[in-house]
Amino acid sequence: MKALVTAHPELARVGGDLAGYVETGWVHLFAGKDVFARESMGIELKRLKSALAGPSPTAIELLLVDRVAACWVQANYADAVEATQGDRTLRQAELAMKRQTHAHKRLLLALKTLAEVRRLMAPTVQVNIAEQQVNVAG
Repeated sequence: MKALVTAHPELARVGGDLAGYVETGWVHLFAGKDVFARESMGIELKRLKSALAGPSPTAIELLLVDRVAACWVQANYADAVEATQGDRTLRQAELAMKRQTHAHKRLLLALKTLAEVRRLMAPTVQVNIAEQQVNVAG
């Protein structure tokens, strides 16, 4: 198997796409047997990731975009579960709310990290005018 995957790197990319496995797992959990929902969610995830990645993302940005996408699905799943729950105990409601809050925090942290990495990667230009230094971020 190793020789086959080594000879055909495209197979390794498909088989080794850990973020893809995570996304697929969440989509299947969310959509269940609804094929239309699964396909639609997959297309929406690709659209979201493409928009977040931009025209020429770095490897770090791609990893963070994958994390944002996974957290986005998790947060929406937690919201959907919370929105569709019927009668339950106070403890069950507390656990659901905790899950929802943690998923939301993970999404915000992933988004913040992506934004921070982009900010740090932006070129900075230093201009000296009459002995006054001005730094301009790109």
